[in-house]
Amino acid sequence: MRRVLSGDEQRFEQRVEGVDGAVRYAWLHYVPDRQGDEVLGFFALGVDITDLREAQRALFEQKELARVTLMSIGDSVVTTDPHGTVTFMNTVAQRMTGWSLTEALGQPVEAVMPLSEETTGRALPNPLRTALTERRAQVMAAGAILSSRDGRVYRVEDSATPITTEDGEQLGGVIVFHDVTEKRAIADHMTYLAQHDTLTGLPNRTLLQARLNYMTELSGRQGATFAVAFLDLDGFKSVNDTLGHSSGDDLLRQVARRLVGQLRGSDTLSRIGGDEFVLLLPAPVGAEQAARTADKILACLRDPFTVHGSEIRVTGSVGIALYPRDGRSGEDLMKHADLAMYRAKAAGRNRACTFDARIETEALEKHRLVQALQLAVAREEFHLAYQPKVNGRTGEVTGAEALLRWTPGGQAVPPATFIPLIEDLGLMPQLGTWVLRAACRQARQWQAAGRDLRVAVNVSAVQLRDPGFVQTVRDALRGADLPAALLELEVTESVLMREVTQVRAVLCELQDLGVCTSIDDFGTGYSSLSYLHSLSLNVLKIDRTFVNGAMNDPRSDALLRSIVSLARALNLDLTAEGVETEAERQHLLEIGCEAMQGHLFAAPLTPEGLARYLDLN
Repeated sequence: MRRVLSGDEQRFEQRVEGVDGAVRYAWLHYVPDRQGDEVLGFFALGVDITDLREAQRALFEQKELARVTLMSIGDSVVTTDPHGTVTFMNTVAQRMTGWSLTEALGQPVEAVMPLSEETTGRALPNPLRTALTERRAQVMAAGAILSSRDGRVYRVEDSATPITTEDGEQLGGVIVFHDVTEKRAIADHMTYLAQHDTLTGLPNRTLLQARLNYMTELSGRQGATFAVAFLDLDGFKSVNDTLGHSSGDDLLRQVARRLVGQLRGSDTLSRIGGDEFVLLLPAPVGAEQAARTADKILACLRDPFTVHGSEIRVTGSVGIALYPRDGRSGEDLMKHADLAMYRAKAAGRNRACTFDARIETEALEKHRLVQALQLAVAREEFHLAYQPKVNGRTGEVTGAEALLRWTPGGQAVPPATFIPLIEDLGLMPQLGTWVLRAACRQARQWQAAGRDLRVAVNVSAVQLRDPGFVQTVRDALRGADLPAALLELEVTESVLMREVTQVRAVLCELQDLGVCTSIDDFGTGYSSLSYLHSLSLNVLKIDRTFVNGAMNDPRSDALLRSIVSLARALNLDLTAEGVETEAERQHLLEIGCEAMQGHLFAAPLTPEGLARYLDLN
């Protein structure tokens, strides 16, 4: 007050506490009242600014709260003025960019946070600059990389937006971003796992299909050709069965590495499951080049593999399909390459086969047969034919071999065609049981008619492996009320030797039951004489190849005589199969074999036909 009275104008803010204790704020302005040089008094102006002070305090608290919040959140935050120069950076942004707030203030946003494209390294525009220019929010480009001032690199993502007033005046902008390096690494790894085989690291079916679709589209536009090769290892299952799945997995890894070494950089080798591999040979590839590549693949597999200390040899079968000749879609090419691979297996394995239309026709026919067979087995739509077993000297019929026949729609299908399919379908135990029961019932009918004819039934390896097989035989005999001596079970030489331990036990039980047992197709397999001596057998059946060949080939005749001598030594009965000429009959009698069957006597007959044959003989 003294200063005012001394002539000085005064302005200041005053905190005032009322009688009620409430605090208010006033803005005071004192002006001296002068007359000449004399100050007579002063004028005073007071304005209540309590509301203004409260608003300022609230604004400060909000700004401080915002500052503390932005400095503590996990995302990076950078703000700029309307010209794109930095006005604020939170702690995370300072760490990721390598700039302190003091250093960054006033710098262009591009200098503080330089962005580039991950795959190409090309510089990217800063989304905050774009947001200020276009006056709308922007999303950071996919695959953006932030290069820190200290040399570190971050994968980043998020968005930027301009800051405007209610009137549309642009005050600046803000960009919020965060580090997605680990997130993208995890995503990349998950994508890799989704597209690659975990065992071998090769592309899997998903990635193969994507590349195959791309190649069909590209080749379709360019008029180019490419090849699909389907590789399946031969005999791989036995590796798993004998050495275990760990050894099988190790073998597959070694096979994959060896195959990769045979390919061009542009080729794609994938494992689509089990021991199946698919190779894409991109354009331009013709039939000859695809065949050469397949030969290289097969050749590289021929050297042995060492797995857990064991030497293993495997081969492969390859099927080849060409675009566009063998298909214009990836699905068709895969299907046709697969069919060609199965043709290679059927042709002997360890070879390559190129698809042609006949393969698909045969596959469709096989599929039709398989469907019909499944229905036929369920409905028991088969019948048995019987080929007489004859005493070649007297003409007496001593028995008959039951032979399975199938005539869907009146059209006979050769047993060599449908029996392997039944085995592949796993239906042989079911069908074998039906054959056994039907044959026993027929033999019982012959017996009831006064003819004690022994019926012979072929037995498969699958049936012999069945722990309940002997009981099945017992049930068939009991169900038909047939004496066991009138049933003969034939086991092929190959089955006998492959399942020797189990077969020995089964044959012993069958002998105890009173059933006659025989070894079929003798001479075509690899029987050990010691095994023959130890097995419970009654009959040795000589394969037709020795019977037919003995008339023209001295060596075949010598083998035939040896088989006859062997049977005598082992006290086994003999039956010669496939006797077709009178000369063969005479020769067999001369060397001591009287029991015979073949077209010289009769072809396989229906039960009624056999009855007539018996009446005539």
